[in-house]
Amino acid sequence: MEGLAGAASIIALVQITEEVGKLCGNYIQGVRHAKRDIERLQSKASALHGVLTRLNDKAQANIDSKAVQSCCEDLKSIKERLEPRKRHAAMQRMGLRALKWPFTSKEIEDRVQALEKYLVLFNTTLQLDVLDKVSDAEQDRLLEKLAYAGDALFNSYENEQRHRMCLENTRVEVLQQAMEWTADDSSRCIFWLKGLAGTGKSTIANTVAFRLKAGTRPVATFFFKRGHGDLAHVRKLIPTVARQLSAYSPLYRQAIVTVIKKEPDLGHSANFREQYEKLLVEPLRGLLHSTHDHIQFYIILDALDECEEERDLRMLLKLMATTDDLPQLGLKILVTSRPELSIRHGFEEIPSIFHRNLALQDVPRSVVDKDIRTYLSHELKDVQREFHLPAEWPVDQDLDTLASKAGGLFIFAATACRYVGGSPQARPDLRLKQICNTVAPNNLMTEELDHMYTIILQNSTRGRYTVEERKEAQERFHHIVGSIVSLLSPLPIYQLFNLLKGHQIQSQVELEGALRTLHAVIHIPNDSNAPVQPLHLSFRDFLLDPNRCLDRDFWVDERQLIPPLSSVLFRLQHNMHADIGRNILEKEKWLWMIMVLSTISYKSISFIGSNV
Repeated sequence: MEGLAGAASIIALVQITEEVGKLCGNYIQGVRHAKRDIERLQSKASALHGVLTRLNDKAQANIDSKAVQSCCEDLKSIKERLEPRKRHAAMQRMGLRALKWPFTSKEIEDRVQALEKYLVLFNTTLQLDVLDKVSDAEQDRLLEKLAYAGDALFNSYENEQRHRMCLENTRVEVLQQAMEWTADDSSRCIFWLKGLAGTGKSTIANTVAFRLKAGTRPVATFFFKRGHGDLAHVRKLIPTVARQLSAYSPLYRQAIVTVIKKEPDLGHSANFREQYEKLLVEPLRGLLHSTHDHIQFYIILDALDECEEERDLRMLLKLMATTDDLPQLGLKILVTSRPELSIRHGFEEIPSIFHRNLALQDVPRSVVDKDIRTYLSHELKDVQREFHLPAEWPVDQDLDTLASKAGGLFIFAATACRYVGGSPQARPDLRLKQICNTVAPNNLMTEELDHMYTIILQNSTRGRYTVEERKEAQERFHHIVGSIVSLLSPLPIYQLFNLLKGHQIQSQVELEGALRTLHAVIHIPNDSNAPVQPLHLSFRDFLLDPNRCLDRDFWVDERQLIPPLSSVLFRLQHNMHADIGRNILEKEKWLWMIMVLSTISYKSISFIGSNV
């Protein structure tokens, strides 16, 4: 019935727009001082008449009846103002000048803008009617042309291995502020959640994403991760976001399909600015006046500071800062990151009325400590059940001590729990006492976290060694762990062995054994194709900073890694040349291994390049 009523109303609109156009023509002849305003109104009415005429021919077009009714009322109001009164008609019959333009310039501006909105809406409906005939399978095929980073989604397998959701009754105030922001109608369409490493930003982002999705709210997520290929760059950010949002809105989906049909390479090879405009901003602008499909979209960008290309990061923030109509696009963006200088500068360029900030370090310490204690109790109870410890373990005093030592860092609590309950051979109760009863030796903000990392590393090498054996163990640690934290792109265990094998590492089994005691700080996946990497960036920061890693047996000096890695590069080049004549597959193998070395930290690359 709505389709028939809509079609009947379209016929009425076609007639009214034609009449408005003719009436404007009469005024052009009789009124000179308002000629420009008259021509603007006539031009817009004529354009609308043309679109409506074509739309009337589309019997099955998906026409928004509310928009048609609203447009009809506006046009009738204009027509009534334009129609000459009886007195004017009598004066005209006597040859007197009777017409007086009934609108001010401001009124014409308002009415022209209103007609422009209807023009955009009906023109979009007309264009999308063609797309309605495209099958779902064809739309899916076109959407697959968008470069897609599936591991960046909050509910991907990769992300579930790295991040969990907030426990019940934790982070209550922060989550409440975030969820209230998602529902308010203010112009602050960007929410920047900033905090130091290990303060739980990603867990909060994960929880907000889950709640939005559980509430069937249109949400797209992209969780950045340094050293993880596509997750460390923005080149697939916009296509991945666009593809997620297309699942929620048929009109947005059709708009994206239209763009991809015209520019098939847009989702792969186009520059970031072009993708941002054509796959995100312009389609949302097209939906702006679509009253029957008005949707509030959400985008969550987690760990923005882990985007490796600072230039791309600055470009993203600059685009958001220069999109003047961002608050009107029906789009809210949640960003989490460390308060890095480049990100702070980027947000300073965004008008303050567009965004709000929340610094996790500003949350009262007592609130954070309570949340951390809840987390510790939950995790250590699992350890208690697994190891059949007394029901009263851990005692309240130990939980209070650990929560205090965490210093507001959830990563401390998570690492402590992994260390306490991670080894079948160790006694969790003794490990817990060890952490609770030791005192950190420095006064840095990260002192307790650094001290716990030191305890874990010292325990990993505990045993009776000769002087020579201890020296060899230290060299092996720096060779293995130093390489792991220095590689920009983490490697699977078998590729890591190919890179490190030599007099210190003779087999992959030996490498796996050397890493086994470091499970609390390094992720060694069961999947042999998954990368070996630090569980948190704070561990890398700790090892590379001599002011934090005070035990020189474990401090990693990147400069000392350069000579052995340089020799690996030389060996690979030599072996490649020796094998070229025998087997082209061997050549490809050596080329691949040399390419691996390109993932060494930029400092190392520069050093090697200047000394080759």
